Amino acid sequence: MSGPRLQQQLAKAQATIQALQEELLETNRGLVALNLELEQRLDERGAQLRAAHEELQKRSSELLHLRHEVEKGASQMFSKAETTIRALQLELAETNRGLVALDLELEQRVDERTAELLAAQAELKKSNAELLQMNLELEKRVAERTAKLQELVNELEHFSYTITHDMRAPLRAMQGFGEILLDECGECRHTERAEFLRRIADSAGRMDKLITDALNYSKALREELDLEPINAKAVLQGIVNSYPQFQPPKADIQIADDIPMVLANEAGLTQCFSNLLGNAVKFVAPGLLPKVRIWAEVRDHQPSTNDHQLIRIWFEDNGIGIAKRYQEQIFMMFQRLSKNYEGTGIGLALVRKVVERMKGRVGVESEEGQGSRFWVELNAP
Repeated sequence: MSGPRLQQQLAKAQATIQALQEELLETNRGLVALNLELEQRLDERGAQLRAAHEELQKRSSELLHLRHEVEKGASQMFSKAETTIRALQLELAETNRGLVALDLELEQRVDERTAELLAAQAELKKSNAELLQMNLELEKRVAERTAKLQELVNELEHFSYTITHDMRAPLRAMQGFGEILLDECGECRHTERAEFLRRIADSAGRMDKLITDALNYSKALREELDLEPINAKAVLQGIVNSYPQFQPPKADIQIADDIPMVLANEAGLTQCFSNLLGNAVKFVAPGLLPKVRIWAEVRDHQPSTNDHQLIRIWFEDNGIGIAKRYQEQIFMMFQRLSKNYEGTGIGLALVRKVVERMKGRVGVESEEGQGSRFWVELNAP
């Protein structure tokens, strides 16, 4: 039985009891007042009183039973509440014990982690000190080796200058004396002796040219090239105007008007263009007028390398052409593909090296017997 219902019944019983009590009092007063009148009806009224008394006892019994039920329900409720409270207290105590254990474990882990971090920090400091020491030793070694290399380079430059000077002097003497002897030969110009003299002079000239090209290549390897905007068309026109072999009737060289500016070194660019033009007019079939067409195209930059536009300058000739298997080989030192043409085998190697020092590229498209198209690609300013 629920609490509210018990309380309702208890209130009802109390009201009933109070009503009965008031009725009893009223009856007693009536009995006193009507004692004389009721004597006649005493028996009848006595029966009524007994009936009322029995009803009162019954009602009292019900009220006692109801009270017992209420007390029993309240007792059960209190017992259940106490049981729940004890269970909650036990659960709370268990939770507290778990939290205490967890707190102890966390403190232990924090202590262990702190010890590890301190050890790692000490090891890191030690490693940093060792790295610093190694860096100092490495810098010292680099400085020492740089000084030794610079000394060696200086010695090599002096040695190269001395050797080339000492070599070129007798070569020029051989060439000069050979030409003098040829001039003095007179009627013997068509003899075998005169042919030998011409070979000596030509060989000395080729050797002198080879030494000069080797020096230029060595210089291109060592020197830093300052880059600036250069008028490529003006450089090309200046080369053509300066050398008779590039002018009619010896050659037909056409230079486009719209060749743009390039980012380059003027001396290096002049060297590259001179070598490419020299090859273009030299390597042609006998009896054929060398024809060279020079133009340029603007190409998109390569995102992986720079943000400049690229200028590719083409040199198209009507020469003997180059087989595909030799098109990479020709840019290496001392590579000559034909013994029928004079050369040192250094010119194109020098072109590639100088162009690379100017942050550019060089290449060729050609087929044997179909002429060649050399190109130089440089950054736009």
